[in-house]
Amino acid sequence: MRRFLVVLGAGLLLSSGCFASEDLLDPAFPAPSSHALALGRILFWPGAAFDTYTTTRALNAQGLHEANPVMNPFIRQLGPVAGVLLVKAGMYALLERSLRSGGRASFAILPISGGVQILVGFHNLQQIHQARGK
Repeated sequence: MRRFLVVLGAGLLLSSGCFASEDLLDPAFPAPSSHALALGRILFWPGAAFDTYTTTRALNAQGLHEANPVMNPFIRQLGPVAGVLLVKAGMYALLERSLRSGGRASFAILPISGGVQILVGFHNLQQIHQARGK
């Protein structure tokens, strides 16, 4: 669990832009190509789907509950699938907005978010297997 939190924290820090080099903020630095943005979107959605699938499975497993304080109210009000999908859609909308208004390094946010969601999905699978083993 500790490794998961370290990787998650590192991904969030890197995606926040606080480690952006001055070269990336320079207007002469080339903007990300449409191919780079498409790759980011391609990595985001499978991560979101995997996290949604594993979260739903984990919530259906006996003795497991949603520990994420952001997701928990949506899941309690809307149910597991609708709650997770609503949060993922909102997250994607915020990331797209960030891409349009952000600096040159903001294109890295989508693939990093996709990677973090894949890690969360594997963590969910680990929790499911542990719950079944009890």
